Amino acid sequence: MSQALKLSDLIDEMDMQSDDSNGFVNKKTGEIVYIMREFLSMAEDGEKGDHLPSWEQKQLKLAEDIVFSFEKYQTIPSKYDMNEYDIMEDFCLAVKNERHQQQLLTAIRGKGAFRRFKDKIIALDLEDDWYDYHHNRLKEIAIDFCHRHEIKYEDK
Repeated sequence: MSQALKLSDLIDEMDMQSDDSNGFVNKKTGEIVYIMREFLSMAEDGEKGDHLPSWEQKQLKLAEDIVFSFEKYQTIPSKYDMNEYDIMEDFCLAVKNERHQQQLLTAIRGKGAFRRFKDKIIALDLEDDWYDYHHNRLKEIAIDFCHRHEIKYEDK
C-alpha cells in the first residue's frame, strides 16, 4: 500500500532546489529524495562505488535504484518547469493598486529583474503578499504534479 506524500514537504522542496542535484518522489512511500547529479551519472555508467565513503555509497545505491527502477520515482518539478518569471509577472498583474502594479512591471523588465522585483516588493511593503501568492502558486503546481503522476498526497 502506498503512503501519501505530504504536500507541504513537496512545496518546500520545490522552493529550495539546487542546481547540482535532482529531486524525486518515491511514488510508493511518498518520500522525497535528492540525489547529486554526479551519482546519477555514476549509476547510469555502471560505476562501482567501492572506493567511496559509506555515505556516498548510500547515495550511489539510491541513484542506482532511481536509474534502474525509474517507474517507482517521479522527478520533482524543477524551477524551470515552474517558470518563476511567469509567477512573478502574474503577481504583478494581480496587484490592485495600479501605480504599484506599473512599478512592479517596470522592475521585472530586462536583466536583473529578480533582484529589482525583490527590492520593489520590499519598498512597496508587498513582501508578505508576494510570499503568500508564491506559496499558493507552488501549491497549485504541486497538486497538479501529484494528479498528473497519480501520487497520493495529504494537505495538512
